[in-house]
Amino acid sequence: MLAADETSTPPRVPPSARGDAGALRQAAAGALAAVLVTGAVWWSARRIEASFLLARAATALRAGDPARALPDLARAAEAEPADMLVALETSAAALRAGRAADAAAAARHALALEPDSANAWEALARARLAAGDARAADEAAARAVAILHDYPGALATRAEAARQLGARGSP
Repeated sequence: MLAADETSTPPRVPPSARGDAGALRQAAAGALAAVLVTGAVWWSARRIEASFLLARAATALRAGDPARALPDLARAAEAEPADMLVALETSAAALRAGRAADAAAAARHALALEPDSANAWEALARARLAAGDARAADEAAARAVAILHDYPGALATRAEAARQLGARGSP
């Protein structure tokens, strides 16, 4: 354990390891070993795994490949089921992959974690809009706007939902 006057910082990933998955795993294992040896509890092994998978999924998304990101996001969600960022990223990736139902399920999971999250309500609104349910999309986006009054994404989703409802002649 650390003495009362000692401070500890989480181990850093060396720059040489940042582009190499094997080296990154080795650095994560080293970080975990350092945590165990010092007695500091910075991150659990599951948290490290989830962070690695989330970073790899983000790389796939930046490359325009949401289908490649989804398996990593699913594994990250298994490692850290209460991670709001993983849930929101899964919703966004599923939406980009054309899987509106999966996007909605991930957004609902995010809402189960944080019911007052404007981001989660807006993610659900976008998923419902993609599924063709403009009325439900408008309701979810309205919840996001009620939480965060000037949320641009939710306001844009509401406007698109209203446009679709108007085009269908819905009351």
